[in-house]
Amino acid sequence: MKRLHIFLLAIAAMAFLAAGCVKNDLPYPTVVAEITAFEVSGQTSCNIDRTNRTVAVVVDDTQDIEELKVVKVVVSNDATVEPAFGSTINLASPVKVVLSTYQDYEWTISAKQVIERYINAQNQIGAAEFDEQQKVAKIYVVKNQDLSNITIKSIKLGQKGSVISPDPATVHDFSSPVKFDVVFNGKTTVWTVAVEHSDVEIITGAVNPWAKFLMVEGEFQEGSGTPTFEYRKSSDVAWTKLPASEVKVEGGKFSAVITNLLPDTKYVVRSVINDLVGQEKEFTTEALSVIPNLNFDTWKKGSEYGDATMTDSQKRSWYPNADLTTDNYWWDSANQGANTMSEMNPIRPETGTVLRGSAARIGSTLIWGIYVPGSMWVGKYIKTTAAGGCELSMGKPFTSRPASIKGYMRYLPGIVDKAEDPYTDRLGKPDTCYIYAVLADWDEPFIANTSDKIYIDLQNNPGIIALAYMEEARTLNEYTEFEMKFEYRSTTRKPKYITFFASPSKLCNYNTGCATSELYLDELEMTYADKN
Repeated sequence: MKRLHIFLLAIAAMAFLAAGCVKNDLPYPTVVAEITAFEVSGQTSCNIDRTNRTVAVVVDDTQDIEELKVVKVVVSNDATVEPAFGSTINLASPVKVVLSTYQDYEWTISAKQVIERYINAQNQIGAAEFDEQQKVAKIYVVKNQDLSNITIKSIKLGQKGSVISPDPATVHDFSSPVKFDVVFNGKTTVWTVAVEHSDVEIITGAVNPWAKFLMVEGEFQEGSGTPTFEYRKSSDVAWTKLPASEVKVEGGKFSAVITNLLPDTKYVVRSVINDLVGQEKEFTTEALSVIPNLNFDTWKKGSEYGDATMTDSQKRSWYPNADLTTDNYWWDSANQGANTMSEMNPIRPETGTVLRGSAARIGSTLIWGIYVPGSMWVGKYIKTTAAGGCELSMGKPFTSRPASIKGYMRYLPGIVDKAEDPYTDRLGKPDTCYIYAVLADWDEPFIANTSDKIYIDLQNNPGIIALAYMEEARTLNEYTEFEMKFEYRSTTRKPKYITFFASPSKLCNYNTGCATSELYLDELEMTYADKN
């Protein structure tokens, strides 16, 4: 009877639509068209602003910004794009495209290119100055340097791979500015290089403060003595001189790592040589920031909040947070997706087998025989998609640079009985869990989408500054200590976001694993290094 009822309803609906062919007063549904992923050759970052419908990318200096290869474009809801993307795109100026579903949405795509430029000359003091608009470069040399006899050690005025003419190695007379042609991809730009005498003999260069140490650079006239650095707290008077043996000297440049500093503290540093001192530079060491609730002792059920705007799945879900305010909503999980029809909570507090307080139990589940991978991460569950997947916000604001995350884990792997191409060879083998943490200088959290297979590319995402990663295939019946060290890909870039992700199935993004695998985490903490 139930099937007959549904069949009759379907017939009635078809009749209604047929009648509507005569006159259709029904409004078109609102189906928003968005660019959800965008990548061009040489891209180092991408900021997709859905509110203002803009895509802003940054590309490195190996590219011709007028002829960028289009690597990937993903749009939502099968929208059409006009004009359609070709194999290359010219982003020397912003490009506008229209995405269409039932409605039209105009998006603007723009690019910024960061070109590394430098000049290093004998007896140079300080870094070269570049006027991008006027195409003028200026360097300073010591007072007794003959401007008609300058030796250029290295120079880069344009993109990587560009050719400079005349050859700077053959040009020595800079008593007046010299013009150079910079040719890249068949296009010529003219730069003017000027050399002047400097009024200073030693310079305090770049400072790069971490939580407990400082990386600092300086410049001086070669052969004039042994340079070093002095430092003190901003509130102190007396200076501490760094032993010369701890200073690395290369030509007219020197650098050092100053250790045993206090976190979140103001200091002053200066370069010194003989009786000369460079300018003082004030800096503040980074704070020892942490991800809240890393010990997983605090959990709340969505229903505890009494929020009428919550969906049923949100009310059924467990959250490892003090509350769901913006400041405290750091953790989320796959619970909202699993709890759509009824309460399941494959990610929940464990109070039985723990080290202290409670632990995080991270599991998967089956819904109508369909494998639903379990995971927990720093960020937020945005929504369940129409295709049956989910959209996730991954990352919370974070500006410190920790050394590692360590803690205790317990892992009970099942045998992989659900798998998709290209991982069907995993069937019948023990499951493997994985955990990772990412520090990135994204302009906003990373938006993952399981329906569109949009995930963080841990190896190639240009925004990643540091990655801590581990996986485990052994059965761990007891809590076992582990430590994931952050591997920094840059020691100068500062993070804006951090995310942490854990799943009992390493291939959860590809619906490969076992619904009975269980990963337990307890008493995690962040560590900070005393030196580089």
